[in-house]
Amino acid sequence: FNQNGTQSENEKWAIGNDLGETNVNNFFIWNHTRFLQNLNATAIFIDSLNNVGIDKTQPSSKLDVNGDIIAGSSLSSRISCITSSSNLATVWCKNNLGSYGIGVDHSGLGHIYTGYSNSKSLITFKDIGIVGIGFNFDIQSINFPRDTNYVLYVEGSIAARELKITSNNFPDYVFSKNYKLMPLKKLENYLIENKHLPDIPSLNSVNLNGGFEIGEMQTKLLLKIEELTLYIIEQDKRIEALEAKNK
Repeated sequence: FNQNGTQSENEKWAIGNDLGETNVNNFFIWNHTRFLQNLNATAIFIDSLNNVGIDKTQPSSKLDVNGDIIAGSSLSSRISCITSSSNLATVWCKNNLGSYGIGVDHSGLGHIYTGYSNSKSLITFKDIGIVGIGFNFDIQSINFPRDTNYVLYVEGSIAARELKITSNNFPDYVFSKNYKLMPLKKLENYLIENKHLPDIPSLNSVNLNGGFEIGEMQTKLLLKIEELTLYIIEQDKRIEALEAKNK
């Protein structure tokens, strides 16, 4: 029957079950129009376990929906669950001030999105525990080291009140009596030839490796500061000796 009560041969709805025909205890609402179009005609299906299927005849959970879900009292404020033929699945929350979603793409990457109608990935994550902020692994991974020791990739600047880096190789050994400083003349020749300090990576090396390790670089810079301190102390002793000799 149509909603206005008139009957049409090609537009029928039915309510029933299969108990009399196949002894299966279920309940369904049937859309005969879709059946005539060779589409799934079961609008709502309830099985013997009280599992409910919408547009589905074999629900696998208490609510199993063959399609997208939208919940909300207005167009500007709603929650939606969306899938697509390109193997994308996203759950969205939106109101008139913004929209955010969490989902998985065709390659198995997880995303936190913004922009319901024109989505943009804010955070991307892999199932091995790697997270990217402002970074799409599917597109940009060729530009970054593929070392799985990194668990966070950021495309952009980072602002932090504090940053703690752990290290077990601080160069306190520079101040031991057995540590040998490079003679200044030899250091000068090294600088002229290599255009960088010993043990400090060159510009070409940094570019080739896609950057440098902050913890390692801080340790090396501290080593150079400590060596510089020893050079200054040594020069000061020589100056004092020369001043005493000239008195």
